[in-house]
Amino acid sequence: MRRHLAVLMVLLTGAYCVGLAPLVISTIAGAEHGAPYLLSMLTGVAGMLAAIAVGYTAGVLSGTAWLAPITFACVFAGIGIAAHEVRGLEAAIPVSGSTGTLGMVEPYSLLVYRLAACAIIVGAAAWFSARALRRSRRWKVPSPTSSAIAVILIATILLPVSNPPALFAKEGDLPASCTTASGVEYCVHAGQASQLDLMRDTTRKLLAVSGVQPQELRRVWSVALADDAGAGDSADGNVDSSTVWIGLYPGNDTATETAFAVAQRLSGLEACGAVPSGTVTDFRNGVGAAQAFYIAMLRSAGHPDQGYAVETPFDHLSSDELASWGARHAEAIRNCALNETDMP
Repeated sequence: MRRHLAVLMVLLTGAYCVGLAPLVISTIAGAEHGAPYLLSMLTGVAGMLAAIAVGYTAGVLSGTAWLAPITFACVFAGIGIAAHEVRGLEAAIPVSGSTGTLGMVEPYSLLVYRLAACAIIVGAAAWFSARALRRSRRWKVPSPTSSAIAVILIATILLPVSNPPALFAKEGDLPASCTTASGVEYCVHAGQASQLDLMRDTTRKLLAVSGVQPQELRRVWSVALADDAGAGDSADGNVDSSTVWIGLYPGNDTATETAFAVAQRLSGLEACGAVPSGTVTDFRNGVGAAQAFYIAMLRSAGHPDQGYAVETPFDHLSSDELASWGARHAEAIRNCALNETDMP
C-alpha cells in the first residue's frame, strides 16, 4: 500500500509542479520586486499531497474508482462552503480564495500550521488506508488508535476556528520608490516602480486644469504603502489628510485610478464627506457643485468621467478657464462652501 500511494504522490505531484513551472518562471522573470516565498510555495505542494492521500483513502474504503469524481466534487464544495461560512477555517486550506496585495505576506506561523495540518492529513489517510486493506471487511468499528488519530485530525483542522488567524500581514519594511514634483511627493511600492511616472503625470495634469493648489496636498502614495488601518492613514499609522492614496491593484488602470482619487480630493468632494455619484444632478449646493467640478476636471484632463452622462455648468469652459475658476474659488472648494452663485 505504501509503495502504491508513494508512486501516486510522486507522479501526480510531479505533474502538478511541472504544469506550474512555466507560470512560476514567467512571474519571477516579470516581477519588478521580490523573490519566491518558498515556504508559501511548499503549502501548495503539501496540499496536493494531502488531496492525493484523501482521494486514495476514499478509493480504498469504497472499493471502486467510480467514487473518485464524487469525492472530488464533495470535498471541493465542502471546502469552499466551509471556508466562506466558518470564520477561521480558511486558514486550514493550503490554497485559499483569499489573495493578498503587494506589500503583504502570509504569516510564518500560518504557513507552518498549514504544512503541519497537511502532514497530519497524509499520515492519517495512510493509516486508515493500510488498516482497511489488511481487513476482509473495509468498514469495521475503528480501533482506539484509529479513533485517536481521527480526533487529532479533526482537532487540527478546527483549531483556527477557535482563534482565527490573520491570513496576511504587512511586510516588515515596505520598500518604496519615490519622486517629487512641484512640492508633491509621489511614492509607490518598489514592485510598482514602473507606474510611478504615470501616477505623477496624471496628478500634475489634474492640478493644472483644476487651478487648485491645496496646501494640504503633499503626498500621492500607493495604498501598498499604507498600514493595516488602510487608505486614509499614513504609513506610520497616524491619520493624515495630506496624502491621497491610490489603489494600484492588478487589472486596474493606473492613470484612471489616480485621476479618480486625485480629482475627488481637488474637487472638494472629500471635504463634503461625499463620493462621486451618478444620482447627483443638482449642482447648486456644496456637494452638487463639487460633483460638477469633479466631472469637469476629469473631462478636461482627458480621463473617463465614470460614465456620467450629465451636463455641468463647466462644460462650456476651456481648460484654462476651468483652472482660473478653480483658483478663484479655492477656499470655497476646500470648505465645501460652493453654491449656485459660484457657478460659471
